[in-house]
Amino acid sequence: MIMKRLPIFILAIFLPWVALVFIVPAIALRIFRITDNQVLGYAGGLIGFVIFLIAWYKLSEYYLRRNLEKT
Repeated sequence: MIMKRLPIFILAIFLPWVALVFIVPAIALRIFRITDNQVLGYAGGLIGFVIFLIAWYKLSEYYLRRNLEKT
């Protein structure tokens, strides 16, 4: 039962939490420290966030298609 729900937990809770709390701010901070320009840091964070959203959508779509084909 738990193994059946594990992909849902990872996809719906863990992946967005890690990305929004650690990855996107780390990208923005890294760009800010390299360029010393706050606006570029914000832009880098936004680009990182958009890449995360696209990857999250594609991963969710793949997971749903794979599970719907089984039924």
